[in-house]
Amino acid sequence: MLVTWLPVYYPSQLEKDDPKLYANNVRRLMASEGNLILSDIGLAEKRIYLATLNEDTT
Repeated sequence: MLVTWLPVYYPSQLEKDDPKLYANNVRRLMASEGNLILSDIGLAEKRIYLATLNEDTT
């Protein structure tokens, strides 16, 4: 496993006032630093997708 320590992220006043904005900005920064692709799919959608895959193989 490779661990990358990022500098502490200090939220702006806008981010302090809007936790979702803060979370999205931190998420975007981590994805950028890790060369990862972001997805807006949620847990519920992922479960439906995985269930569909399992149905196709039976």
